[in-house]
Amino acid sequence: GSTIKRLYNDNFLRTQFLMPKIEEQEQLGNFFDELGRLITIQQNKLKKLIVLKNSLLSKMFPKDSSDVPEIRFKEYTESWKQRKLKNFCTYSTSNLTANDNDENGKYNLYDANSVIGKTNLNIQKEKYITIIKDGSGVGRVRILPANTSFIGTMGALHNNNSDIRFLYCIMQNIDLSKEINGATIPHIYFSNYGENYYSVPNIKEQEKIGMFFEKIDNLITLQQNKLEKLKDLKKSLLNKMFI
Repeated sequence: GSTIKRLYNDNFLRTQFLMPKIEEQEQLGNFFDELGRLITIQQNKLKKLIVLKNSLLSKMFPKDSSDVPEIRFKEYTESWKQRKLKNFCTYSTSNLTANDNDENGKYNLYDANSVIGKTNLNIQKEKYITIIKDGSGVGRVRILPANTSFIGTMGALHNNNSDIRFLYCIMQNIDLSKEINGATIPHIYFSNYGENYYSVPNIKEQEKIGMFFEKIDNLITLQQNKLEKLKDLKKSLLNKMFI
């Protein structure tokens, strides 16, 4: 089918496969069954870490009616203060596109998902947060390393009298859907959501919280990498162990 793809049993059942004797089939089946079990275990570990992170993000930041969080590092007792987002971070844009990929560039250039090449333009000297400002995935945030750049489908948030890792926690913990404008192409503006108030502790507590969640993010990345390696291993072995 060209419009709607179909798979008919008659066609599929006429397909010929090379098969070994039953003993080898059983050994192959047991091997891939065990590999599948390892992948499932790894997926569950990853899910539990993500659930843990989301739960802690909820409990380690004050609810609307409170000036202290439910869970807190014991050395801190001061009330959190309400501050406008624009007063503890700054916003910048980029005019780069994917076409600005430069083979002679020294620094990684990011789009909304990954590194897409190199550039020497619009280099950010410190860690920063990108936020998709329009189109698919609008409002999605990510923290990127220093000495990199980003394309114009995103804006960038920079810490200002705040800790960048704590700012990243704030941005992950808020719902920006109510800030979306536009029916055909959704977009958000810092001039709007930058006016919103959020609870913020002193800089030392910010740093402690930011470091704590950075460690959790590193654990999540480690588990994601392990899962991808297992999936790649299975795919490779399926390719090499069958004719």
